[in-house]
Amino acid sequence: MKDNFKKNIRYILIVDDLVLNRKLYTKALHFKNLKIKSVSNGEAAIQAAQNSEFAIILLDVEMPGLNGFETAKRLRMTKKNANTPIIFITGQNDPASLKKGYDAGAIDYLFKPVMLFVLKSKVKILLDLYTNSSIIKNQKKILEKKNKKLNEVLDEIKALKGLIPICSWCKKIKTEEGEWQQVEDFVQRISIADFTHGVCPECLAGLQEEIKNTK
Repeated sequence: MKDNFKKNIRYILIVDDLVLNRKLYTKALHFKNLKIKSVSNGEAAIQAAQNSEFAIILLDVEMPGLNGFETAKRLRMTKKNANTPIIFITGQNDPASLKKGYDAGAIDYLFKPVMLFVLKSKVKILLDLYTNSSIIKNQKKILEKKNKKLNEVLDEIKALKGLIPICSWCKKIKTEEGEWQQVEDFVQRISIADFTHGVCPECLAGLQEEIKNTK
């Protein structure tokens, strides 16, 4: 499974040494936009977790080789799935085993024989949380991109604090390209500002005096 997962697709990793269990869980979890990868041992789970990000990991405790507790600890050390919710599947329902599982990084337990409606309910809740979290992450990226663009615009505006060549007679401004532009055109080119025209009191007084003298 490649790292560049398709957009809006959630991925679950099922880890169980029994083929029948893997098929049973996979068949039960027929949610929309959900893809399932299943492996038979802890080493394969760790390899998958290093290459791909999963929304949930269903992890059997009693497995040959690396057991579920050891596998969970090593999954927590992978970059892509350090915080992925892990649900342990086990037949051990004693306090010592439960504590060991939670210490290893589990967020929940499913006890054998697994009731499929409980499995579906717990997975659905976690998938909804994962989806909402992904939406927030995407919105954060969009906001960061907009902030970056805004900072670039602000940097351009700050650059205007330097010397700006302006004609002392017609008040045109010389651009970086060497062209002379009206003040209005120059400001509109380097900003999002627009102009509304009016007459200041001093000019108005002078205009009135000029009209008065022409009578």
